[in-house]
Amino acid sequence: KNKNHDLNNQDIVTRVNLNLDKKFYPDTKRIKDQPNIYALVNKFNYVDMSYVPSNLKSLFNISSLKMVDVAADAYEEFVKAAKKDGINFIGTTAYRSAAWQRSLYDSYVNKDGKEKADTYSARPGYSEHQLGYSVDLNDPDYKEKRISPSDYEWIKNNAYKYGFIIRYPA
Repeated sequence: KNKNHDLNNQDIVTRVNLNLDKKFYPDTKRIKDQPNIYALVNKFNYVDMSYVPSNLKSLFNISSLKMVDVAADAYEEFVKAAKKDGINFIGTTAYRSAAWQRSLYDSYVNKDGKEKADTYSARPGYSEHQLGYSVDLNDPDYKEKRISPSDYEWIKNNAYKYGFIIRYPA
């Protein structure tokens, strides 16, 4: 471990590979081709503000909660498998338009200031949610955080089976 912080060497390499050692937003690149499942949208890579996936599908027939069709199908199977194992979580947001992300981001800026908001929220065009492949999870029975430790363990051990990764670990 480095004496200046609590990160081990693997964590340091991961942070450098993800550009987490750089300041957010100063040197960004637009995704030029049609975004797909392999597109990386983050605080260094963005999609046009006008981008909307053409193949959005409602999750469990909830009109306000949509993902790209292949991700929606996988997510529904993921949730069904979790329920079989006694794990209960729901998607709270999935696809977000640039306008929706703008509203969310602006509310955080108004609350905490731009510098702080940039540490935990994406600017419009820079959110993975705009691609339609991401979903935020919440356990409605767990009040301390979004998901319980047992939810997280199940997700960690099973997400890959459905094509998902955990972008923001506990």
